[in-house]
Amino acid sequence: MHGTPIIDVRAAHKIYPGDASGAAHALKGVSVSINDNEFFTLLGPSGCGKTTLLRLLAGFEQPSSGEILLAGEPVHALPPYRRPINTVFQHYALFPNITVAQNIAFGLRMLKRSPADIKRRVAEMLALVKMEKFADRRANQLSGGQQQRIALARALAPQPRVLLLDEPLSALDLKLRQAMRLELKSLQEKTGITFVFVTHDQEEALAMSDRIAVMSEGLIQQIGTPEDIYDRPATRFVADFIGENNMLSGRITERGAAFVRVVVPEVGDFVLAQHDGYAVGDSVTLAIRPERMAFGAGVGSTGLRLQGEIAATVYLGTDTACHVRLGNGQRIVVRDMTAGRLANRPQIGEPVWLDVAANAVNLLKD
Repeated sequence: MHGTPIIDVRAAHKIYPGDASGAAHALKGVSVSINDNEFFTLLGPSGCGKTTLLRLLAGFEQPSSGEILLAGEPVHALPPYRRPINTVFQHYALFPNITVAQNIAFGLRMLKRSPADIKRRVAEMLALVKMEKFADRRANQLSGGQQQRIALARALAPQPRVLLLDEPLSALDLKLRQAMRLELKSLQEKTGITFVFVTHDQEEALAMSDRIAVMSEGLIQQIGTPEDIYDRPATRFVADFIGENNMLSGRITERGAAFVRVVVPEVGDFVLAQHDGYAVGDSVTLAIRPERMAFGAGVGSTGLRLQGEIAATVYLGTDTACHVRLGNGQRIVVRDMTAGRLANRPQIGEPVWLDVAANAVNLLKD
C-alpha cells in the first residue's frame, strides 16, 4: 500500500509496577508493522494500551520485553532525542511567551541548523499550515485550532521519519475537530511522513486513516482499512466498539460444505455462507449494522428475515432510528433512510418484517 514497513513492533510487553492488587500489564505481546508514508491509527477506549504503545515508539517508555525497529534497525534502547520521531501532544506544549516563528524554529536550533536553513524551513512550515500572517504573534495569543497548527508545524520542521499524534484534536470543539481531520490527512499526504495517530474517537479514525489497529486491554483486536474494520469486524469487541451493531446471540446447529445454520432462540433459524473455524454447537453472535436492515424489502432466500414490532422511533433528520422488539424481547435498531416520508414512518406497536442481505451479516465467535 505505502511501501515497506517503517516501524516494526515485535511481541512488545509493558508491565508497570502495581499496588497490592498486582502489576499492571499495559501491553500484552503487541506486534504491528506500520508502513512508510501511511496514516496509521491506534484506536480504542481509555486504558486499552494505545498511548503506552505510542510512548514506546517515542522512547518515553521502554518495553518490558519485545523489540521496536525503525527502518529495520532496533531503536527500543535509544533515547527519544536519538530517534527520527517527533510527537504532537494533546495540549500542544508550545512556549507561550515567544512568537510562532520562534516556536517552529526551536527544534531546528537544537539540531544546530544554520540560520539560513532555519529561516527557510520556518517559512515553509508556516505556508504548509497556512499561518504565514501569524509568524510574529505569541503562541498564547492564538486560538486552539491555530495552536494546533503551530504544534504540527514545529513537529514537522525537522522532517522526522515518523510523527506521533497523541489525541491532538480532543481539546477542540466539534466543528473545528471535523475541519482539522481533513487538514491532518492533507498534511500527511503532502509531507509523505508516516503519521501514527492515537484516538478513542472512531469517527476520527475512520475519516483519516489508511489503516486502523483497534486495541482492547493491552491487545490488538484487529488491524485493517476503515472499510475492513467497519464492514468486517473480526471480534465481538470490534463490532461493538466501531459504530452501532445489532448483536443476536445464537448457536450453530448444522454445518454443511458451504453453509452454517444458526438458531437464535425465539427469533429465527438462519443459513449463512460457510465460515472456517466454526463447528456445530459453537455459541456465536450475528452482528448486523442498523443501516443494512430494511423494512419488507423482500430479499428472498439470499438473506435473512426477522419479525418484530415497532417499540419506538427517533427522528434524526437524515434518517429515523426505529427500535424493533423481536420475539425474544430483544430490541434492535433499524436506520430508515426514508426520513423525508414522515407520514410513512412505522407506528409504535406495528408488526414489521426486516430483511437483511446475507452478506450484511457478520458471524462472530463468542
